[in-house]
Amino acid sequence: MEESKDMKFLPLAAVLALASVLTSAPVRAMDASAASANVSVKLVSEVRSIQPGKPFAVAIHMTMAPAWHTYWKNPGDSGMPTRVVWTLPDGFKASELRWPTPIRAVDSGLALYGYEHEVTLLAEITPSPELPKGRFMVSGKVTWLECKDICIPGKATIDITLPLAEGAGAAALDPAAKALFAAARASLPRVSPAIKIRHAVKGDRLVLTIDGLGATLGSPVEFFPETSGLIEAAQPRTVTRSGSGWEISMKRATNAPLAPPTLRGVLVAKAGQRRTAHDVSATAGN
Repeated sequence: MEESKDMKFLPLAAVLALASVLTSAPVRAMDASAASANVSVKLVSEVRSIQPGKPFAVAIHMTMAPAWHTYWKNPGDSGMPTRVVWTLPDGFKASELRWPTPIRAVDSGLALYGYEHEVTLLAEITPSPELPKGRFMVSGKVTWLECKDICIPGKATIDITLPLAEGAGAAALDPAAKALFAAARASLPRVSPAIKIRHAVKGDRLVLTIDGLGATLGSPVEFFPETSGLIEAAQPRTVTRSGSGWEISMKRATNAPLAPPTLRGVLVAKAGQRRTAHDVSATAGN
């Protein structure tokens, strides 16, 4: 969870220019795995067979070359989030991606929220409640931006084919995927109902007032808003006591939009040497 000194990136204008060539990036298509020059990506199923109407988990596992990185759902001051467009059999549905807690890095006056080394993005696929016997392909077109001293758009189509489970028994988990999915779930921010947060604009600051972070959960050290463009991500945050709780004060971005009535994000807290990440929703109000 520490800030990385290796992450580097281009100014936003250059990132947007690179994004325009995503459609022409090289593709290794129709395989369980694919790779660009600096990022490999693989689609993995948690199960070896599926059942009608029963959801199952899949993972997009990305491995980056040393010092290269990809981005969170809110990339920060520049960058682009990794995206997937699913192609599924009739009647199948896919959930939104579930994102691990990002890290924050600052360079050249800009900040990014992202990942280095590797990241696993989870999704849930729900089959049709009525399925004939056969095999079913789940395919995802994944696009991302990989950055080091330069930024390069990446694109790949990856797929897996799963059979219908025989009989009424539960679909079998794939033991080869057990460790990957366990690690991916452990990296997700936890839901902590005891934490209550309000957000308010005070001058040029966006202020979070946090209650429910006791000694067990720790003190706040970072907040990653899901909504982009609200804050100057590279500017220092001010963390202070507020009664029995805490306040995080962040510099608002120039021409920042109004914060939504409910501001979702990830709150990182520290208790001793242990850091935990919490999936939180801040409601508007002083």
